[in-house]
Amino acid sequence: MRILMLAPPHEAIGPIPRIADELAQSLRAHGHEVTLARWGSASAGQSLLTRGVRTVNDIRVVARSLGSGSIDALYVHTGHDWPTVLRDLPLLLSVRHQVGVVALQLHGSQPHRLQAPGHRLFAWASRALMAMASVVFVLSNQERDAWEDLDVKSSFVTVVNPYVGPPARPQCADPEERVLRVLFVGRLLFEKGIVDTVDAVAHVRDDRSVTLEILGDGPARLGVESMVRDAELQGAVTLRGHVHHREVIDAMSRSDVLVLPSSWTEGFPTVLAEAMAMGLALVTTRIRGAADLLEDGVNAIFVPERSSDAIADALRRLADSPAMLARMAEANRERVLDFLPEKVVGTYEGALDAALHRENGRSPRCAK
Repeated sequence: MRILMLAPPHEAIGPIPRIADELAQSLRAHGHEVTLARWGSASAGQSLLTRGVRTVNDIRVVARSLGSGSIDALYVHTGHDWPTVLRDLPLLLSVRHQVGVVALQLHGSQPHRLQAPGHRLFAWASRALMAMASVVFVLSNQERDAWEDLDVKSSFVTVVNPYVGPPARPQCADPEERVLRVLFVGRLLFEKGIVDTVDAVAHVRDDRSVTLEILGDGPARLGVESMVRDAELQGAVTLRGHVHHREVIDAMSRSDVLVLPSSWTEGFPTVLAEAMAMGLALVTTRIRGAADLLEDGVNAIFVPERSSDAIADALRRLADSPAMLARMAEANRERVLDFLPEKVVGTYEGALDAALHRENGRSPRCAK
C-alpha cells in the first residue's frame, strides 16, 4: 500500500512527531511505501488569518501529492478540537475524491462534546469530518465506544501508539536514601492534575520524606508557584518549566514515581510509556488508554480524578514499601515491551487493508 502520512513538524511540542516517525518506519518494514510529510505549524498563538493561509498552502501541497493517483491512503495524525477540525475539514473536502482511503488518528478526542449543550456547530463539523474518513484510529476503548454510541458514520479502531524507549540506564536515586522522588511531566493545567499533585505532596511531606520535580509550563504555573510558597515547599518542590525531551528522560532516571492524575481528553499519554520504560511506578487516573493498558497495583496505583487525598495515600504506600516500587519498576519495564512498533503495527495495517477493500473493492497494492 502507498501511504501519504501527515504529521506535525519535528519542532512541534509533544510526542506526535516521534510517534509518526515510528509508525511510518514500521509500516515500511512491512512492505508499504510511506511518504511522511510535515504539515501545520509548530508555533502556538498564531492569528486565525495566519493559520488559514497556512492551511490553504498545506492543502495545495497535499493535493499535488495525491494528483498522481499513485497514493492508496491518506493518513492524518491530528487532534479533536476547533483548530484541528477547522484545518482537517477543508483538507478532506478538497482531496477526498483523490484517494481511496482516508485514515485519521485522533491523539485524544472529545466525543462527549457532540452531545453537550452549546456545541451544536462543533458536533456538526466533527460528524462531517469523521464521515469522510474510511477509518478513525483512537487510543482507547473508552473513546471508541463513545464514538460508536453516537452512531457517527465511520469505522473506529483502537490502537496503541508505537513506542521505542530510551536506552536502558540505571536510576540515579540512592536506594539507601529513603526519600520518595516524585515527578510530574506535562502541561500545567488544572485538568492534568498538577494542583492536586502539589497539594498531595504538601500533605505527604508532613510525615514522609518526599520531593516533587515538575517539568512543564502552562496556565496553572502561577497558581502552583503560589501554592509552593504558601505551603513552604521551596525545599521539596522544583518547577523547571518546559525542557527538552532528553531532560525529561534524565529526570525520570532520578525519580521513583510519575504522578499524572489527569482528567484531560487524551488517549494514552506517551509520558506514561516513557516512565514505564525507565522503571518508574505510576500514580494516575483510570481513564482512556490507562484503563486499557495498565493493571492497578501492578503497573500503577489508580486514583480518582481531582482527589489530592487519594494521591497522598498512594504516595504514602509507595514511600513505605520499597518492595512495591521495585515490583512496579520491573512490571513496567516488561509491559512497555508490548508497545514496540513490531508488536502494534499489525492493528494499523489490518485496519488500513480492510478500509482499502471496503472503499475500492480490490486488494491492497504492495510496494515493489
